Amino acid sequence: MVAYAMTEMNHKTAIVIGLGKTGLSAVPHLIANNYHVEVMDSRKQPPQATTLRNAFPQIPVHTGAFDRKLLASADLLVISPGVAVTEPAIAEARESGIEIIGDIELFARTARAPVIAVTGANGKSTVSVLVAEMCSEAGLDTRLGGNIGVPALELLKDDEPDVYVLELSSFQLETTFSLDARAAVVLNISEDHMDRYRDINEYAETKARIFNGTGVVVLNADDPLVSNMKIADRETIYFGFGAPKSERDYGINKIDGKTWLVHGKKKLLAADEIKVPGKHNVANVLASLALASVLDVPVDAAIRAVKGYRGLPHRCQLIAESNGVKWINDSKATNVGATTAALQGMESPVIWVAGGEGKDADFAPLKEAASNRVRDAILFGRDASLIESAIEGTIPVHQVEDLAQAVRLAHELAHQGDVVMLSPACASFDMFDNFMQRGDVFAQLVREQIKQ
Repeated sequence: MVAYAMTEMNHKTAIVIGLGKTGLSAVPHLIANNYHVEVMDSRKQPPQATTLRNAFPQIPVHTGAFDRKLLASADLLVISPGVAVTEPAIAEARESGIEIIGDIELFARTARAPVIAVTGANGKSTVSVLVAEMCSEAGLDTRLGGNIGVPALELLKDDEPDVYVLELSSFQLETTFSLDARAAVVLNISEDHMDRYRDINEYAETKARIFNGTGVVVLNADDPLVSNMKIADRETIYFGFGAPKSERDYGINKIDGKTWLVHGKKKLLAADEIKVPGKHNVANVLASLALASVLDVPVDAAIRAVKGYRGLPHRCQLIAESNGVKWINDSKATNVGATTAALQGMESPVIWVAGGEGKDADFAPLKEAASNRVRDAILFGRDASLIESAIEGTIPVHQVEDLAQAVRLAHELAHQGDVVMLSPACASFDMFDNFMQRGDVFAQLVREQIKQ
């Protein structure tokens, strides 16, 4: 077991709250740093309970309602992203002076290699993967994780890589205090998790915590909430759809009738060389190029990575094409901003499949996006009626019982040259375990439908 060096970690009690993948990753890390570790989870059957029991049978696991007395006896609470710090028992412990942190804070206190940190309401997985591929293409030993794939603490080994690339959620940033990323980006801000934050401004403030530190600040010039995050005396790079305002910035220029991604005045690659569909992915590429430049990744290596990138599963993923109709799985669009960007990025008429658990979001922005791109909307799930109310009078709307009915109806409505796109603008938990399962079910239903 790796004995990571951290400060003030000697035979104290740490309680890990939440036994998912993140919580599980914290246990061996804390043990290696001489903590007495216990685990607490409000669920009767936490998802990683069996794995923990097999690996660390000596660790006590407390399930059900949080034990306030036990929390009050701890020196440190390591809270998983899915548990809000405003949970009454957690808030009470914090008010009593107990330190409450998350896995990214543990990581930040340990890691020594440069960190590229990525957050945003939408696109953060795409940018994180693309930056990691740019770094790897340049020959850098690169480790990717955080909110994507591998928990950050599992990236820590006896040796340090050349660079860590971390995707970070707002939930993770709530309990992160000492991360000093070499470069960090907030890609965009749109309403998401409004069931956890007072308003969009609090959500934006939480995202901006990624800039705590001394590194380069990368900002979206086209998003007012993001561009206002500029920090005095910090090196800043902007990206956006306009022409760059300085030689340091990244943007778009029309040159000889063709759209080019540019760095200052320097042409990098044509927009049509990007293989993943959607205008929003041009912005993602610009952000990735900006981040990679901070590590002096050669431009040629970065461009090779872009040209070879085919996108992520469940994110504007082309899953089938039949009779001139393209079927796209964008199940990862779990909020209004992600779906708006996906719809705006489509150039063909769209049969739009959406719905699910809206997380108290305002669906109003979908009206304009749908009116410009969508020919028919097919809605299902708990908040289908709320979406219909928001886009009422714009396009034909069809409500169905489930995703299977949605696929059958989409097949009937689609014409040659159309795109059928699942882009839910909602979480999946009303009908599925997660957005991955929702996307997999959609893909299977599509394959079965086009074979008939």
